[in-house]
Amino acid sequence: QFEPRGLIIENTFTSMDDMLKRKMGAFVAGLISKNHWRTIDVIDRISTPMMFITGLKDAMIPKEFGNKVLAEKATSTKFKVMNDFPDGEHKDIWLFEKEKYFGLINEFMQKCL
Repeated sequence: QFEPRGLIIENTFTSMDDMLKRKMGAFVAGLISKNHWRTIDVIDRISTPMMFITGLKDAMIPKEFGNKVLAEKATSTKFKVMNDFPDGEHKDIWLFEKEKYFGLINEFMQKCL
């Protein structure tokens, strides 16, 4: 069985249901939600080191979702780190602080080897 040495998670969410509720309200989310993608329920099965990257200007996924996954559920991992990028948005975190972004990834990868 393949065991990855590290996992990098960018702009994670607790569940698709939570995202839909935040954007459309609970009633609409309940009507349209078919794929629940419950990260919050499966993340604790991962024991490999994890690095979370969050863009603080992400209009789609609020930082508190990532914080909740990290604090409450990512407990079985060997080590975990959270890195915030103040100007990062949903798909372009790396554009704003390239050296910091790739430096942190490189540092994380070195720890995982």
